[in-house]
Amino acid sequence: MRKPLYVSISGGLGNQLFMFATALSLSVQWSRRLILIDSWYEGYQRGEAYAHHRRTFNLLEFPAIAKNYRVANRIENKLISFLENIHFSKRIDLSSFGFQNLDEIAPGESVKPKNFLYGYMQEPVRFLHAMELMRDLLQLPEEEQVIIKEHIRKKREGAERLIAVHVRRGDYAHPEMFGCLLTGEYFKNALGNFDLNRSKVLIFSDSAEWCEQDSFLGQFEVVKESSATISLIMMSLCDDFIVSPSTFSWWGAQLGKSQGKRVVAPRPYNEFNSETWEQLVNEDWIREPAIFEKL
Repeated sequence: MRKPLYVSISGGLGNQLFMFATALSLSVQWSRRLILIDSWYEGYQRGEAYAHHRRTFNLLEFPAIAKNYRVANRIENKLISFLENIHFSKRIDLSSFGFQNLDEIAPGESVKPKNFLYGYMQEPVRFLHAMELMRDLLQLPEEEQVIIKEHIRKKREGAERLIAVHVRRGDYAHPEMFGCLLTGEYFKNALGNFDLNRSKVLIFSDSAEWCEQDSFLGQFEVVKESSATISLIMMSLCDDFIVSPSTFSWWGAQLGKSQGKRVVAPRPYNEFNSETWEQLVNEDWIREPAIFEKL
């Protein structure tokens, strides 16, 4: 039996997909069995910022992932959580036992086989070659896929193209985590790259009410879906994209396969830690100067 490769999963759906895609690519490369650690969702979402924006472990909502990759059992979760706490506190360095923070390795640098991976893993270069496999895995149950495609087909009526605008706010708007909040003016400027007479705009957001009340965004249809996975699939079926500083944004645009797809991203892509985030930007993306809110 192949040796296991454990990967710690955390955050919202966008973050989960980066972690899963990276670990999946390495598990194939190392001929390992990929096992998902989901203990973060039980005890690490603390503080007021998470009170109204708690994250959910979404990966198993995709049947192909649920069927082919298992989640660590309770004993494995407790053991690895214990070792994580020791490792993170620096009381004991467990790197020699197979722990690896992938964020400490330069993009493109090879990684020696390990037993346990953690980190944000926001380095597409590690898995872009496996994007078609990811597209195959990121399918909802067939009946849901049919409904979503029909939903999008109806929204496309009377328009040549659908533009997905993703507005990321949520916990970013809370004083504990304030930052990276793009203004309505940014989205207005970004939409200036498209012919709105021939296109229809759909707004995807974790703050639908804010979008509806915004003086500019409020004129467009705001998609209201309680499920992050459904929103992601709907967004990916659009033709063009305006993204926010968000891993969810990145996946929605990256999964899109429309001919002539255009993506507009802010410059800088993220108000903080911009060097790390810039590696997410594709060379063919259009850049629009970012306009961030101030606290």
